[in-house]
Amino acid sequence: EIRKVCDPAYPRWMPHINLLYPFLQHANTTPALLRNGRAALRSIEPFTVRFDCVSKFDQAGGPRASVHLHPDEQSRQKLRQLFNALVGVFGSAAVATAKGFEPHLTIAVWPVPPAANLPPSCKGSKDFCKLCSNRFRNLAIPVTEVVIMDRHPMRGVSLSDGSGFGFKVVERLRLGGAEIKAQTVTKLQ
Repeated sequence: EIRKVCDPAYPRWMPHINLLYPFLQHANTTPALLRNGRAALRSIEPFTVRFDCVSKFDQAGGPRASVHLHPDEQSRQKLRQLFNALVGVFGSAAVATAKGFEPHLTIAVWPVPPAANLPPSCKGSKDFCKLCSNRFRNLAIPVTEVVIMDRHPMRGVSLSDGSGFGFKVVERLRLGGAEIKAQTVTKLQ
């Protein structure tokens, strides 16, 4: 619900934690590379990501900030294990920040639109993070797979950013092993 109102990327991206971004072009995602990815994830058992707070990244060039759920330390360790396994297979295509890999789940972009109906006490992004922390504290999400996606144009679709792009799931790499067939995903709520 919060993303629908507070995140302009809501129609474009499903809720996600980036592991490697940007990734490979679809043409370079070969069956052998995907087999190696499945093999690398076979030894990593499914786990649960728990979020312990809401934080923000200030966006360059202005007052905007990406507000996100921040995983607890145990979850960050598991996500780093996943990240390292994927980098070992797919290479270091990921754009690293000065802090390195920082797993997070974006829920909003500050400033949020008036439709968010914030209380008068919420005057800035720090207040907004505090408000969201009360709502999302101890949220837990099971992680059972890594989804490799490819952007593709969608006829007749005009998203808020004008991109007209959706996403095709190229492959789902299950933790612990099993394979799932590709499917097209346009938006998850």
